Amino acid sequence: MPDQTYVPCPHCGHPYPMTPMQKDLYRGRTLACNNCAKMIINAGIKRVIYEGDYPDEFSKELFRDGKIEVLRLVGDRLEVVDLETCSV
Repeated sequence: MPDQTYVPCPHCGHPYPMTPMQKDLYRGRTLACNNCAKMIINAGIKRVIYEGDYPDEFSKELFRDGKIEVLRLVGDRLEVVDLETCSV
């Protein structure tokens, strides 16, 4: 498996992966901005877990269209994020 490489997003500053992580999973402190969402999708990642919100509904739309499973960590449990209701 290739080494994981991260590059800071010029939009939000969060690191996004340049290569898929183990088990095609990306975990971030906040929901990805649309730049990060595009990089996550292009990296082949199929599952995103985050803790806090980032005010970017377009990223949810990108994840929905890319068929990415998005989960939010609330306390010690994961909640499925409803991507069908998002619209930009």
